Amino acid sequence: MNPLMDAFLQDMIGLERQRNALQDDRIDALEHRFDLTVQWFQNQIQGFQERLEQLETENTYLMMIHHHQENTIFELQCRADPYSSDGNAICNSVYEE
Repeated sequence: MNPLMDAFLQDMIGLERQRNALQDDRIDALEHRFDLTVQWFQNQIQGFQERLEQLETENTYLMMIHHHQENTIFELQCRADPYSSDGNAICNSVYEE
């Protein structure tokens, strides 16, 4: 080959290497941003899961209180009016805690 063609090919190879290096840098930057985004989402999910557990615990506690209040209301209603309109006893036992 002639020296001019060799120089041209060498320049083209050099330019391709530079372009590949720039693309590699862009890929590395995108991978880094992706990793950070995935980590952020994982942190968000963990926070949501912790909050969900707190709310489930609170809900269980509130359901227990609600059940206790229903029993108390039923007991008070039995004490206020222990018989139905046809004269049958509504409450056969005293509420026990």
